[in-house]
Amino acid sequence: MIMALDNFGKVYACLTHVNTDSTIMGIYIKELVKELDNEDRDWRRSTIILHDGAKYCQSNNTINVLRDLRVPFMLSSPHSYNITPIEMLFAAIKTGSLND
Repeated sequence: MIMALDNFGKVYACLTHVNTDSTIMGIYIKELVKELDNEDRDWRRSTIILHDGAKYCQSNNTINVLRDLRVPFMLSSPHSYNITPIEMLFAAIKTGSLND
C-alpha cells in the first residue's frame, strides 16, 4: 500500500500487488499529481510533499519524477517514523484501530 495524507486528513491511497520500488513510486506520484491537478491546478503554491526516508522514495528515479512534475518536496530522514504524519495512519491500519 502506498499512501499520501494531506493536512486536512484526506488520504490518497493505492493498493499494489507488488513490493514498492522506485518504479512503482514514480507511477504513484504521477497519478497523485493528476488527482491533485484535478482538484486544484494551483496546489503546488500551497503544498510541500514530505517524502519519507525509504530508499525507493529517495532514489534518483523518484527524485527525477518529482522534479519533472515540479512537485515541491522535502525528504525526511531515514527511519524518522515518529515525525512523519503518514506513519501514524499506517500504524493505525496495522493495529486495526483505524475505526475506533
